[in-house]
Amino acid sequence: MPRESDPESKKKLQILKAIAEKFRYNLNIPEYDPVNPNFNIENMIEQIKRAVVVIVDLSFERPSCYYELGVAESLHKKIIVFAKLGTNIHQTSYRNEITFYKNLNEFEFQINCIFGRDLAEKSTIY
Repeated sequence: MPRESDPESKKKLQILKAIAEKFRYNLNIPEYDPVNPNFNIENMIEQIKRAVVVIVDLSFERPSCYYELGVAESLHKKIIVFAKLGTNIHQTSYRNEITFYKNLNEFEFQINCIFGRDLAEKSTIY
């Protein structure tokens, strides 16, 4: 998720953690330290490979989100894409499958539906 550029990122993370716990999923949220950035592509690829589904929030048009989305696409992972209503969407093959949300309540509702209904296998979400 676009954590540094999204003022609602902490609330979104709380929502994701609570819903993942409710449905007994393992949630892996990539860590990024903007002060001491340490990117390891092999580690990222392994994390995505282990995931049953990759959830991507394209709000704020961050290139790093598109990069991770591209890696997940190339690994043929199940991908669920979100974006805040009004976000410009750039290159992705998931353009027609994006779930747009207006606010945190809609974000939470959509995540809850996906965790509870669409994901049959209980395992790791990246």
